[in-house]
Amino acid sequence: MREAWTMFTTEISAEALQALLNDGATLLPHWVDGDFVGAGLLWGTEIHYAAHPSWRKGRLAKRQLIRDFLRPHFEELGFLTTRVQKTSKFEHDFVTRIGFKPLPTEDPVFTFYMLSELPFTKATK
Repeated sequence: MREAWTMFTTEISAEALQALLNDGATLLPHWVDGDFVGAGLLWGTEIHYAAHPSWRKGRLAKRQLIRDFLRPHFEELGFLTTRVQKTSKFEHDFVTRIGFKPLPTEDPVFTFYMLSELPFTKATK
């Protein structure tokens, strides 16, 4: 869990993270084959992800890795949401690449997204 804490305190202050956790958010460490690859922060249906620096280039883009991380949370909740600061092109590209769709909201700071179907599922015949 310490690894997950460290990932998010590079993005937001320790005080802000602790306030989210006190308000019901959950830190979700993400391990693949014994390697810590990142962490999620889930608060209700809103999810955020921080990749470990060693996994930020190329490897994280693998669809299976993302699907495996999102699947249990998506299946439990039925959908997931996230938000991205309007100025962060990289994060907008990332969330849309994994299947989140923008919601029609008017907010001066954030674009809100929803994942209403699990990405990369194989079509059934």
